[in-house]
Amino acid sequence: MSEIGIDISIYVAKNMMKFKDNEFDYVVTLCGDEEGTYPFFPGTSKKTIHQGFRDPNAFEGTDQEKTDAFRKIRDEIRDWIKETF
Repeated sequence: MSEIGIDISIYVAKNMMKFKDNEFDYVVTLCGDEEGTYPFFPGTSKKTIHQGFRDPNAFEGTDQEKTDAFRKIRDEIRDWIKETF
């Protein structure tokens, strides 16, 4: 992400249960290509938006090919965000 000017070094993954009592206007999920494979937030959002992307961890090949796959997915997500929001 730093390659495109975004510093994520201070962020850590959080368990979804941390947010179970929160209410959100929107929940945006980006995981998986298949509809229905994304996390479900019961009663917590007014609208859920899902967009599937391939899992870059599933790519096989050389280190360079894997890095290229991560960059490709990163750029697809960036483009989708710009178009959608």
